[in-house]
Amino acid sequence: VPPSVIAGPDMEIDVGQDVEFVAIFREQEWKDTHKGIFDFGDTSLPGEAVISETNDPPRAQGTARAKHAYCDNEEYTATVRIRDDDGGIGMDTLQVKVRNVPPTVDAGEDVYAYPCIPITLMACFMDPGWCDTHRGSWDFGDCNPPFPALILEKHEPPAGTGTASAMHIYEHCGTYLAECIVVDDDGASGRDGIAVRVIDVLNKDFEDGFRNR
Repeated sequence: VPPSVIAGPDMEIDVGQDVEFVAIFREQEWKDTHKGIFDFGDTSLPGEAVISETNDPPRAQGTARAKHAYCDNEEYTATVRIRDDDGGIGMDTLQVKVRNVPPTVDAGEDVYAYPCIPITLMACFMDPGWCDTHRGSWDFGDCNPPFPALILEKHEPPAGTGTASAMHIYEHCGTYLAECIVVDDDGASGRDGIAVRVIDVLNKDFEDGFRNR
C-alpha cells in the first residue's frame, strides 16, 4: 500500500525568500521506511527531503522537509513524492505564488567635481530575484534629460547584484542632486541619490609653473 501524502497549504512568498516545505505522510505498513523528493516546479533540480518518521503500530507516519528559494516571480506547482521501501509512491502538490520585489539601490557617498571635466557616477544595486535583468538611468540634476546607465550584473543566488554607471560633464559650479534609478524586467524600480558639489580650483594654473627635468 503506498503512503498517503499531504503537501501542506498553498503559499504566497517573496522572490528570493528561503522557505521550508513541510509535507506529512502516513502508511498502514508501519515497518516501512521512506524517502522523499520535492520538485519545486521551477528550473532547479528536485531536492531530496529530510525525513522524520515513527514506525509504531498502527501506522508509520512522519514529515518530509526541504528548503528552497525562487529566483523569479511566477506561480509554481510544487510536488512532493514519498516512496516506501517496497516501491510504493504517494504524492501531493501545492501552489506557490511568488511575488516580485523591487531592487535596492545604493548610489554611494556625496562627491565633488570640477566644471567641464567628465565625472563617472556609479551606483550598486541588489535584487533578491537573481534571475531578473535590469536597466537603469542617471538623472544628473542639472536640467539635462536622464541618461541611460551602463549595467553590469551577476545572476547568482542568493541575490542578483550589479552596478549602474554613467559619465557626465557639469558645466557650472553648484550643488546638484543626482539620482540613479534601476528597473527590473517586471517593471519594479529602486532609486537612490547623492549630492554632487561642483567647485572650481582657486589656483588652477599652479601646475603651469612646473616643467619636466
